[in-house]
Amino acid sequence: MKCIFSVLNFVFLSLFIGGSSYAYAGGEREERFGVVTSVTNNKEYYHLEYVLTKENIISLEALTNTQFKINGGQFEVLIKKSMFPIDAPSCKSNIILRMPWSNPGVTNYELFIDEKYEIYNEIRRVYEADEIYSIDVVIELNPYVILDSGDLKLTQCNVFFRHANDRYISYTGSLK
Repeated sequence: MKCIFSVLNFVFLSLFIGGSSYAYAGGEREERFGVVTSVTNNKEYYHLEYVLTKENIISLEALTNTQFKINGGQFEVLIKKSMFPIDAPSCKSNIILRMPWSNPGVTNYELFIDEKYEIYNEIRRVYEADEIYSIDVVIELNPYVILDSGDLKLTQCNVFFRHANDRYISYTGSLK
């Protein structure tokens, strides 16, 4: 028993000291918890992995595949502000997580829309599920984020799914 406790204590301390790449929406905010910074063209971009659950999703619009394509893959998820790991002091309501529009004129547009629709459907399953279910997504905090005395803070109630070149990016760190 003492050996198990020592192992668990070691794992806890390792995670505490080393940090974690996830921002689990458990209602507690932690400074820069799981936030990854990448620099492109001398500009810092902040992104994090976030776990969407039935408990932290307030609403998700129902869209058919046709509506989804007409919208260029755009959709919104309303998230409980109290369960988002980055403070948003100016936001009086909840956090809006948006999937940006994709330009139908770009190469691989149909593939990008299909990928986004798969993510949308997974989030829909989480939102409508009776059992415990979750999906990990990657969120870009820019452009509505500032670094204030070493802490990241949202300036608006908006964040975006990480997106580059009309495509959802499902990882943190520098673009590949």
